[in-house]
Amino acid sequence: MCFTYVFICSGYLPPEYIEKNVLSNKLDIFSLGVVMLNIITGPRGRSRSAEMSSQEFTDLVLGNWTIRLQATWNGSSLEAYRQQVKTCTEIALKCVEIDRHKRPNILDIVNKINETETMTGKVINIVTGMFFFKKINLVLSSS
Repeated sequence: MCFTYVFICSGYLPPEYIEKNVLSNKLDIFSLGVVMLNIITGPRGRSRSAEMSSQEFTDLVLGNWTIRLQATWNGSSLEAYRQQVKTCTEIALKCVEIDRHKRPNILDIVNKINETETMTGKVINIVTGMFFFKKINLVLSSS
């Protein structure tokens, strides 16, 4: 039972812990990166990220998400969501760096995510406002 638990969870543990039992606050950052990659790319995303450069992987993920997002969004809102996916992918990849000293701290991660949320919110408010304004014009012009 214990072996199965360790086996299942070992994908979330950083190499320094698996190899040398080194505990640090960067252990949680590594685990966060694995969770983010699983959400963004699916369960095989992390292993695929190891097969190519960070830029190639980010471009691949962004391409896949663009296809999904185009079904729902267009214009500036599509670009805002694409940027959000790109930023989250880049953060996740930094979190799973082999060298724990290269991993970001949680404050940097939160700030970066907040920046993308702010940008996305502004774009959606602009797009929603434009849609609302067009609706008012249509109602006024048909009166």
